[in-house]
Amino acid sequence: MKKISPMLCAVFFLPVVCLLSAQLAHAETLSLQEAMRLAVENNPNMQTAGYEVDARLDEQHSVRGRFLPVVRASANILYWDDAASSDMDLSAITGILGDMAPLLPASSQEKLAKLKSNSPSIQVHDQLTYKASVTVSQPLIQLYGIYFSHEAAGEMAQAASYDQKSARLQLELEIARTYYGLLAATGMKDSLKQALGQIEVYETQVKAFLDTGRVELNALMKVDVQRADLQRALFAADKAIQLAKARLNMLMGRPQETKFEAESIRLNISEDSPDFPDATYLSFMDHAIANRPDILSIRQTTNASRSRRQAAISAMLPELNAVFNYDYNGGMGAMQPENQYFVGLTLNWNIWEWGASYYQVRASEARMSQAASRLDAQTEQTRLEVRSRKLDLDEAIHGYGVALAQREQAMENLRVETARYHAEQTTTADLLQAQTLDVRSANDLVQAEVKVLESRQSLLVASGYDLLDAELRSSQREPARHVFNPNR
Repeated sequence: MKKISPMLCAVFFLPVVCLLSAQLAHAETLSLQEAMRLAVENNPNMQTAGYEVDARLDEQHSVRGRFLPVVRASANILYWDDAASSDMDLSAITGILGDMAPLLPASSQEKLAKLKSNSPSIQVHDQLTYKASVTVSQPLIQLYGIYFSHEAAGEMAQAASYDQKSARLQLELEIARTYYGLLAATGMKDSLKQALGQIEVYETQVKAFLDTGRVELNALMKVDVQRADLQRALFAADKAIQLAKARLNMLMGRPQETKFEAESIRLNISEDSPDFPDATYLSFMDHAIANRPDILSIRQTTNASRSRRQAAISAMLPELNAVFNYDYNGGMGAMQPENQYFVGLTLNWNIWEWGASYYQVRASEARMSQAASRLDAQTEQTRLEVRSRKLDLDEAIHGYGVALAQREQAMENLRVETARYHAEQTTTADLLQAQTLDVRSANDLVQAEVKVLESRQSLLVASGYDLLDAELRSSQREPARHVFNPNR
């Protein structure tokens, strides 16, 4: 038998190994913080907010350029149908000088005779003319309005930056909610799989009892109905997992089919409060009012409206410019000097314009009042939102305690009903009912855990905290355990 060359084996199996490695690499384990980071870097909405910030900064830079002198250059080159000249009528002069001719020297008499016979002409321009001009204009009084326009543009750029930060916080919260939903669906799927495993045991036992006539005749049918209900719930859980993964991939700006596994998150209710800077309502409120990007954005918009009002007032002032101009003229004959320049001041003032600038000032005052009202309304809305999120967290922690107690009771109830079923002291329906309560309590506990995690993140975002902030992440660096274990 001919041996296969090791090199040939390597060539054949290397692509297979690479393919398997690629498949394994695709099924990455993704932490919540990593998902948030990828979303912040790649989400299209974040990129859109970034473009708005760039546009606002460029607008500010545009206004800044108006502080400096404006340099304007112009040039022309013209080809005329013919050169132009202007004849001079010297008859009056030659008439007067004619009377004095006998007294003049012979050479002067000869020139005077030529003037009488041929009138001189002055060259106006050549057939080809050209001109270059440079004007430097420095605004003076207008600097008042330019300053406030620059201030308004800078404040709006800062507002756009805060809007971007607000979009980032909302994106992080959306990632967290979807991630927790994925963990919840995974936990429910695990509990349903375990319940289906129990169904197989029940079916074997029911069949044995049927053979000896120890259970009701439709006991096996009840087991089948229970299995169908669990399978339907399992399909729903699997559907939720697939949708959650697709949504996370979409939010992270990558293909929705990208494979990954969610990393488990540790939940310890007794240790949740120290993760907060201060677990009181007022501390969260103070931090929200001082740091929430949407409030900061409205504050900057309010400041910008004040600056715009001053800029609108400046539109009613005269325009005063310091001007320097230099001209170079070619082909213009003796009528214009070849080089000339001037310096000076120019003043323009719209004395009457039927209230156009006045009503612009009125409009800017109205917008300033509007921004101030928005700030007051948003501040009160923030206070209410923080209060609501704090109450949601308190409710979630209380609900977790109830769900944990119900889970323990359901597990004990199932244990007792199973023992009674073996002892022929209860029916198959009672056993399956106990299992249903057990599965429901497991799923309720999963949802209660998710509610605590989600409420905690919602409170942090409502208070103006960044979920990717290094200080918050460092407080969460603890050994992980799978929080969604229905068999606890």
